[in-house]
Amino acid sequence: MSQPRRVCLVLEELYPFTAGGIARLAYNFIQDSDRRGANVEFHIAWAGSRPLTTEEAQGVLGPRAFVHTVDVHGGDAPTFRARKLYPPRWAYPNSDFQAQSLRLMLELERLSAEVGAFDVIEFPDFRGWAWCSLQEKRLRGLFRDTVLAVRMHGTAGVIEHVEGASLDSYDHGRLEIERKALLDADLVVGHIDRVVTLYQQFYGFDEDWRRRALTQLPPAVLVDEPAAPVLPHWDAPVVFATKLQRCKRPDLFVSGMVHFMDTTPEYRGKAVVACHSFSPEYEARLRALVPSQLVDRFEWRSPKEGREQLCAPGNVWVIASDFEAFNLTAYEANAAGATVVLNGMAAAFGEDSPFVDGVNCFKFGGTPESLARVLTRVFVEPLREPVRLDIAIPYWEEARASTPRPVAVREGSRPRITVAVAPQANGEALLQTLKSVIAEAPVPLELVIADSGYVPADGRELWAGALAHALRPHPVRTIPFAGGSLAAFHNEVVATSIGDDVAFVGRGATLSRGFLQRAVEALEQSPDYGWVVPTVGFSANPAQAWTDGCEDYETFMGDVPSLGLTRNRLSGHTFVARRSVLGTRPFRDVPGLDAVWDLALRRAHEGVRFLVTSAVEVILPPDAERLTRLPTGDARAMLAALWNGVAPRHHPGTRLHMVGVLLSAPSPAPEAAAAPSFNVADKANALLKRFPRTHQLAKSLVQTVYTPEDGRPLRHELVRHGRDVLLALKRLSGAPRP
Repeated sequence: MSQPRRVCLVLEELYPFTAGGIARLAYNFIQDSDRRGANVEFHIAWAGSRPLTTEEAQGVLGPRAFVHTVDVHGGDAPTFRARKLYPPRWAYPNSDFQAQSLRLMLELERLSAEVGAFDVIEFPDFRGWAWCSLQEKRLRGLFRDTVLAVRMHGTAGVIEHVEGASLDSYDHGRLEIERKALLDADLVVGHIDRVVTLYQQFYGFDEDWRRRALTQLPPAVLVDEPAAPVLPHWDAPVVFATKLQRCKRPDLFVSGMVHFMDTTPEYRGKAVVACHSFSPEYEARLRALVPSQLVDRFEWRSPKEGREQLCAPGNVWVIASDFEAFNLTAYEANAAGATVVLNGMAAAFGEDSPFVDGVNCFKFGGTPESLARVLTRVFVEPLREPVRLDIAIPYWEEARASTPRPVAVREGSRPRITVAVAPQANGEALLQTLKSVIAEAPVPLELVIADSGYVPADGRELWAGALAHALRPHPVRTIPFAGGSLAAFHNEVVATSIGDDVAFVGRGATLSRGFLQRAVEALEQSPDYGWVVPTVGFSANPAQAWTDGCEDYETFMGDVPSLGLTRNRLSGHTFVARRSVLGTRPFRDVPGLDAVWDLALRRAHEGVRFLVTSAVEVILPPDAERLTRLPTGDARAMLAALWNGVAPRHHPGTRLHMVGVLLSAPSPAPEAAAAPSFNVADKANALLKRFPRTHQLAKSLVQTVYTPEDGRPLRHELVRHGRDVLLALKRLSGAPRP
């Protein structure tokens, strides 16, 4: 017998051990594989809060299911593995999900070595758990023979956009890492074409991403023959059984049922709300929508109470969600014989879904009134048949589940790289940096050193000769740096470099052995990427830091166009980039502006993709500046200069975040009172109203920060607290500059 396909599913829920649609879907996949006799071995990377063992899983799922527990919330201390140092969990202020992604990558690496390489590792899309694994695949060939897939269940980014939720910097970190995992995945798996298209449009992904997105119907139900639909009686319950969550639209269900009961006296049944409730306040608001004369006709209960009876033939189930990636419940209820009423505006229930209005379900138009109208049809128009599913063979059983090995870099064929060493504190610091640069560096290598007067003028010729001798065979040249700007030095390097790639080494930096080689090879083997960002550690003793850990760390996320607007989460001052990505004189020389942050942000908004190392690759002195912290001094003036250089892409996945980060920007230093001009605010307000959802979000965010005085408009109050934000909003909304 041939070797089984080895599939690893990253899960935190699994039926029958936990609730949830994803739990049931994973169960269905494993059971369906077993029923068909497919030669597949399932390994579950278990990140759930409930303990789960292989023995428990095999008792339900069969002998080809194996459980491996992953503590995604661990890592309070740094991790040392294979001469690599990985930061502790507390080093990830961008998002705890970035730290969780690291824990998963390390455990999946260990599992691959322990039980053998997987053909496929599949991650859920929410939380961006695939991110570190995807970065390391391209940076150091980890999981080289494994397809790293991401399945669409519903990211927080999409859901919070649908809900119109307010966002803070922590939310932005989660939304960015979700977007990055989807963008970088080897394969993206969706269930409905319209949902895949929605993701593409929301995140602004290109056609190359769409070609990597696969649409396959999963085994939604495991019954051989679904029950035939039964015409409901006028006293049948109408059931809403999901979560009390805004995007699920329980408010729409309650209001629609109230309208239906008020206008349809022949209906004598009850509305049953059988849902998980996470907020007593939100549930109280929903209950308040029911008028006193109808309170007795609404039944609120736990979803575990009599679920099978609620699915019985002749009952009615309403799925009111504005967004669903698939919704297993709709298929289960339909197969059990219940009449299913769906929000036809949700992508999962569109024209390309298996649900057909009047044939196997009823669809309404997304409003309480349309729901009430459709419910009158439910009790008089019999459906013809249950949903028929053309279940696809899972992609992991197909030949496409193997990826070609990246082309090896041949000796002598490596692209030349120019390494620019920024001004150092003194000659000793320079020599320490240079020593780390040439250790296992790719050959050939050009070195460009900023000469900021390490030796007296009459000794420079001798010093330059000694450097050239010590660093041979690498060509070395110096560029005078007598109090000049770092941006000017960087621009001179780019203009005169002979390498296809350019590495910038910041002040006081010590590189890990082989970092430059790995970065160059990653860019050569991954042409879609243009920038490599190392993770940074801070230590007074770089030689011991790799084995003892660091005093502090600085972690980045790469191309994060939204989060990068108010925090430098993109790149440190030591990085490697293609010269073609840098362009001509790319660094803007603006007083008070971090030129690297500025360039990285502009390139991220232009669509340049970054790779970020999981391990620490650069050590800086303990007193070195932390680039990811809020800017000091006149922060708002600096941010205004930063935003002025950005030409953002206006897909919803970026624009929604931008409004949040702009309004959470740090306040400027106090200034002398002056009469503000409200003209800019009025124009910016009119501009934002072109995007109603964005305008409402901006208004709600401002209301959480500022309280208008004397009845003045909110926009005028915002001007009093920072005119630069409004100017930036106007710029980022695509309007011409004033």
